[in-house]
Amino acid sequence: MSEDTIDTIITALDVIPAEHHDTAEPQLVAMAQQGGPDQVREVGERILGHVRPDGPAPEDGEPARDPERSCLLRKKRRGGGARGRC
Repeated sequence: MSEDTIDTIITALDVIPAEHHDTAEPQLVAMAQQGGPDQVREVGERILGHVRPDGPAPEDGEPARDPERSCLLRKKRRGGGARGRC
């Protein structure tokens, strides 16, 4: 196995969640014995697509603000509904 292929396996296992390494690693090694780094990368991407189909979890943080997409709501002084403009 070439150094590039081994590096590709390690890189794939870095992004595949640890709880799936027991099944992912043998698949990656089997592909490495048949093909090269590109084929191993493709298998890693397919595995990742199955175990994390929606991609990585979003980071908790402040939501992005877009001045083009904002609304201003104000309560009326005399009660009733709110007024706003977007």
